[in-house]
Amino acid sequence: SDLGLCGLVNLGNTCYMSSVLQALSNTEFLKRYMISEKYIQDINTTNPLGYKGTIAKEFANILVALWCGRFKHITPKRFKDIVDKYGYTFSGYQQQDSQEFLLFLLDGLHEDLNRIRERPKNPPELPSDDITQKMADNELALLSWKRHKTLNDSVIVRLFQGQLKSTLLCSVCHRKSVTFDAFMY
Repeated sequence: SDLGLCGLVNLGNTCYMSSVLQALSNTEFLKRYMISEKYIQDINTTNPLGYKGTIAKEFANILVALWCGRFKHITPKRFKDIVDKYGYTFSGYQQQDSQEFLLFLLDGLHEDLNRIRERPKNPPELPSDDITQKMADNELALLSWKRHKTLNDSVIVRLFQGQLKSTLLCSVCHRKSVTFDAFMY
């Protein structure tokens, strides 16, 4: 099958963008979610941190074109124009860093597809250290993740986010503090 055998035309030092688009287009769950248009119900046009769905919609258009089997290559000019508009770091045609572009794109997709329509004014706080010290790691991790999910709930969170456990031990009083912090990508 020729599905997915489609290149991206370099628009002038845009190989950093093409490599990220190709890599994400081969992330199976993300590809199916976007191509099947399931993402449309998640577009968040009111998120002040997002781009009114423009990045998500054009990313989906790129994936459809890459995977339809009709093209040997496509020119992602419209996508690049959107990137230029919102990602000032990537405007123009200079060489850029793929990792930095990946972070920009995943963050843009997350904010465009964040199912949290109204951010809580006061997200739930974690219990005090006295209480968390008595909790099992899995309980504290779950509580921390639930708190994170009150602000962040998208396909990008499900696929590209996780938690990092940090343990600090005071060398003087031997008090131990454990936290679980979300990381993106």
